[in-house]
Amino acid sequence: MPSLSSPPRNAGGIATSVADIRSDDYEDGLDRGTVAELPSKLVGRMDRHELIRIIRCGDILASDVKLEYLDRGTLERLTHLARLSCKNRN
Repeated sequence: MPSLSSPPRNAGGIATSVADIRSDDYEDGLDRGTVAELPSKLVGRMDRHELIRIIRCGDILASDVKLEYLDRGTLERLTHLARLSCKNRN
């Protein structure tokens, strides 16, 4: 698993696969900069657990929301919202 400190990226410095954003180096596994740079087309290829990690990193919902019970479409929309939130905070 690559670390976020030196993930494989394309020439523009943007994550090019789901593996690029996986890491155990951070407490929550992701940093906001990485989430902000995440390409939209990558969201559709993520599994539910990865979507939930990104939503939690975006800090857009109360911590007691049970994301595990939401349908995939809702998780994808919340992931896009989390990306935008992270972009605005950087």
